[in-house]
Order: sequence, then C-alpha cells, then structure tokens
Amino acid sequence: MNEIKADYTTDGKFHVTRAEPRNIMLIGRTRTGKSTIKSLLVDPTVVPTDLTLKSDSRDPLFETFHVSDNRIVLNIIDTPGLFEHGDDEMSIRDNDAILNTIEVCVNREITKFHVVCFCAAVTAGLNREDIDSLKLLVKFLGDEISKNSCLIITRCESKDDQQREKMRKELSEDTYFKEIAPFFKLGIYFSGSLNPDDYNKANESLYDQYSTIIDYRLSNKIN
Repeated sequence: MNEIKADYTTDGKFHVTRAEPRNIMLIGRTRTGKSTIKSLLVDPTVVPTDLTLKSDSRDPLFETFHVSDNRIVLNIIDTPGLFEHGDDEMSIRDNDAILNTIEVCVNREITKFHVVCFCAAVTAGLNREDIDSLKLLVKFLGDEISKNSCLIITRCESKDDQQREKMRKELSEDTYFKEIAPFFKLGIYFSGSLNPDDYNKANESLYDQYSTIIDYRLSNKIN
C-alpha cells in the first residue's frame, strides 16, 4: 500500500484537495476601486484603466479566486456603485441593487459573508451618502454583519506610514465617520494600485507605488 501511495504522490495526476470557501462582499460608491481590488488579488502589477465619468455596472458581479498556498477559495461579490445622486429614483435603484446582489448570493447558496469590505477612495473621502449606504446594507443583512465588516481606503499607493497615520487620525475626528466607526469591527485597511497616469509617462514613482502595494498585501491580513 505504501508503494501505491508513493506512486500516486509522485506520478499521479489531478490531485484534489479540500478547499475552505471565504465569501467576501465589496460595497461602496461608484469609482471607489472595488473592481481594482479584485484585479490586485491576481496580479499586483496590473495597471487599472483611466478614470472616466461613466458609471460602473449596475449588476452584481460574482467571481471565484483560488489561493493555492493555503487552500482557500475566495468568492467575491462586487456590488454596483451606490448613492451617486441621492434622489428618490437613485434610492430605488440602490434598494434594487442590494436585493439583486442578495439574490445572486442565494442562487449560489451563499448564506454567510465572512468579510464585508466597504470601499472609500481617499480622493473622495466619506460623506452622508456613505452612511446611508451602510444603513441600507444593515437594513437588508442585519446588524450582526458588522462583526465581519471592515473599511478599505483605496487609491493609497503613494501614501507612506506617516500619511496613513494622519488619515486614521482624521477619520477618528471626522463627523460622518464617528457615526459609522463602530460598524467596522474588523478595522481599517489601505489599498492602492499602480497609477495609470504615472505608467503612461513612465514615471519612476511606479516602483515606490509597487512596493507600497506589496506591503499592503502582506500587512492587510484579516484573521
């Protein structure tokens, strides 16, 4: 029997191992870098497309990623951008967007979110619409979702330790953030990607941005 097992280990094909699923939801306003976060999981050297005035997709997007090192499968649900104008028509659309996202998850038998990531771009900050977005999420998913929730501040590829600490301090003193701070039980994290403008101009700052992005990958670990 030992010889059989040894043969399979060395020459066998199609080795199958058990994988632990992790369900992650990305939520936030349009153009906050939600889709870029997914791209960076696969390749931190990817250069996002230039920012445009065109809105993101209005449909939830489901994608699966395999983390081979620790046998984990990431099921990532990217929600449509929420709260762009704040009028009644957009409010109805936001409700529909969340409901459609939940329907997609139910159809795929996803009944639990291990992590909910609320994304906010450092260039846009946090405002009343972000608070409304969170309240809408809690309305549909329940207060208990907060224990699995975190805030990801995107577009921080050129921020150093001192700047990030300053941002944390500013958040703690921000009027809007104080209202929603208790929601993020998993804490605050930073993310960034190679800047397309710097890439097009062959700017030397790209290497510094890449180093920062890699540091984020190593330090942004949620237990």
